Amino acid sequence: MEDQDLEWKEVGEVNEWKPNSGRLITIGARRLGVYRFEDRFYAVKDYCPHAGVSLVAGATAENSLREPVVTCMAHGWRFNLEDGCMVGGHGDCRVAAYPCRIVDDKVEVGV
Repeated sequence: MEDQDLEWKEVGEVNEWKPNSGRLITIGARRLGVYRFEDRFYAVKDYCPHAGVSLVAGATAENSLREPVVTCMAHGWRFNLEDGCMVGGHGDCRVAAYPCRIVDDKVEVGV
């Protein structure tokens, strides 16, 4: 999807995210995990395709990210925040990934 086809939604200010953490955001009916890893922001659907478990619990302040990957706390499945693909297995298993941008210190997600 091209950037011009996206609707950008503001989800908070940059300083609301601790480094290497994530938080749950709701945009309409979408439940997304929005993550800050180093100086980049990522957004993925907050739903592990294996058992429907929330992914954001794997990236709280207590469980900070060590790489741009979020881990399902139930069974250890790992998903790349860049593209939503599962790390290390199950071929086409993935979660939806959404682009993020920063505008005037505000985090926006393209949906």
